[in-house]
Formats: sequence, structure tokens, C-alpha cells
Amino acid sequence: MHPRLLHLMFWLFSSVFVSAQTHYKPDKFSSFTIALPLAENVALKSFSSITVVDWRYDTAKLGFGLDGTKHKMVQVESGVAAAVQRYLNHGVQSQGTAPKLLLVIRNLWVQQLKSGELKEVDPEFEKENISQCIAKFDIYVKNDDVCQALIRIDTLIEDRRYLKFSGPEMLAIILNRTVEKIAEMDIEQATSKKTKMKYDELMKLYDQRMANPRILNDQLQRGIYLTFADFLQNRAKPYDFVLEQDEGGDYLYLNENGQQRLFTDFWGFCDGKFNFVKIGGNFFTLVRDHKSYSFLGCLQPIHRSAPRSRNRVGRYALWGVFGELHQTRLVKFLRPMQLDMETGKPL
Repeated sequence: MHPRLLHLMFWLFSSVFVSAQTHYKPDKFSSFTIALPLAENVALKSFSSITVVDWRYDTAKLGFGLDGTKHKMVQVESGVAAAVQRYLNHGVQSQGTAPKLLLVIRNLWVQQLKSGELKEVDPEFEKENISQCIAKFDIYVKNDDVCQALIRIDTLIEDRRYLKFSGPEMLAIILNRTVEKIAEMDIEQATSKKTKMKYDELMKLYDQRMANPRILNDQLQRGIYLTFADFLQNRAKPYDFVLEQDEGGDYLYLNENGQQRLFTDFWGFCDGKFNFVKIGGNFFTLVRDHKSYSFLGCLQPIHRSAPRSRNRVGRYALWGVFGELHQTRLVKFLRPMQLDMETGKPL
């Protein structure tokens, strides 16, 4: 086949690949609100109050969940930070000069997925519901204006009910366990060797987490992100590549010395118009969502049948490069997801 025709076919297919991706559109999602239940009476005798600061990359929502047949954004009644602070302060008993607790929310996310995303299961059970609540808290003891690290909470819990019903309970369980851990601690011993830092200086450190080039200047430059750090630093490697999709999955090939080599060891890429993240064997379009990135995706491969032969030119000449890209049953599992901006992994 003539080289120019071959190049045109690859270029056209890349265009089809991009246009076939389903893009996340924040304004298309409505929301529902959950409220925390009444707090349990777990006493915090060593503290006079608890202050909660929300330092998530996306503070506009708690996550996504199904409401009937539609995915919606999940909100918390009165806001995440205020609701968590009110709940935690229910157990405070000390007064006056007792130290305070400072809880920094680094991550707090709820989501609803299907069991088929997490593992290979019988098709009869792959649509079973799983709700999750993910939390990462940094907790400090605060005396006047000076803070010392106390404990970090990094946990995930699951429930088989729909998120609209399980969400408040899962969040309350995590907060109750956090209070119980603190109540069991010898606070003086736990902080005796910890660095002291003024509150304003501590908040500046959290603010610096978001001062990376990607957040400050979300530029699009065609290339490949070998790591999540490359994505954060806007370091797209200027490799020459073409994209392919079939029933087996999504593929990226490097053009090297007139040959094409399948390339799999990378985090994501930019085609010059959109950024993509690679999850398993599929590529999903990233969309800026506050200081994070959301997308419509799935943890398991969308395509379930085995890949066809490597003879792509013959394949597309036979089946039609301009045709509709193949759809299979797991396409219906696409749901709104978000990047964990500390790890680059999908939430």
C-alpha cells in the first residue's frame, strides 16, 4: 500500500478514536444530597474542639452515585467540612485551655460501582452494586497557633446498598473509627517527638501541593506521559505515535525507524486536543474538574473479546476504518470517575 495512503488511514483512525470517546461533562450531572446521622457518644476528653479543613483538589462534591438509573454528584448537607466538623465536635468534652484537634481532609470520596469492575465474576453477578467510601485524613494537635502531627487515617470501606442509602452510614463509620483511634491514644507520647509548626505555615504546605504546573497551566501538548509525575509537570514526551481500538482494547503504537511498536508502559498521553489516562487496556478522556480531572471510565477492560490479528491495515480495509467502533456489554459500566491527584490512580 502507498505510504501516503497508509499514513492517511492511520490519521483518520486516530480521529475516529478521539471522536468515539465519551467525554465527561460536569454540567450534565445533577446531584443529590446526603446528611450525616446523629453522632455517636465517643468521648474526646483531651480536647476542647475540633477544626476541619477541606484540602481536597475538588471540594465541590463528595463523589458520584446512582440515583435510580442515573449517576449524580453527591453533596453533603451544609457542606463537607462543616458537616464533618459538627459531627466530630459532638464527642468533645473538655473546655478552656485544653488543646484542639485539627483534621485536614486530603481525600474524601464516595462512589458506586459494579462487582464486574473489581474482579472477574460470573456475568450473572457482575452488575451487583458496590458502594465505597474512601478517606485520607491528616490529624494534628493544635495548641494556640502551633500544630503537631498526631495520626493519619487512610481507609476504604464498602457496602452493598445503593450509595444514596449507604453513604451517610459509611461516612459516619469512618468518622467514628477516627474518634475511637484518637480516644485510645496517649496524646503526649504520640506528639512528644513531632515537629512543631505554626498553623499558617502548615496551611501553606498543603497549598503547595496544588502549585504544580498542571494545575497552574493546563496546557495541551501532543506526547506521552510515562508517569503521573510527567502529567503533573506538563512533561509530555514528544514521541510519534498512532492509536488503535478494536474489540480487544485500546492500543498505542510508536513510530520508530519506519516500524511500529506496541507501547504499553506509560500513564497517559495527549493527542494535542485532549489528555487521556490509561486504565488497564483502555484510554479515557480527562476533563478538568476544579483542581482535579474527571472522566467517564471503568476499572475493568471495556472490551472483553480477544484482540484480533496485528494486521491492522487489512483489518480496517475489510471492516471499514470509518465504521462505528465496537461496543460490548461492559461499555454500559462507564461511570463518572476522578483522578486521585496525589497518586494518579482512579477513584
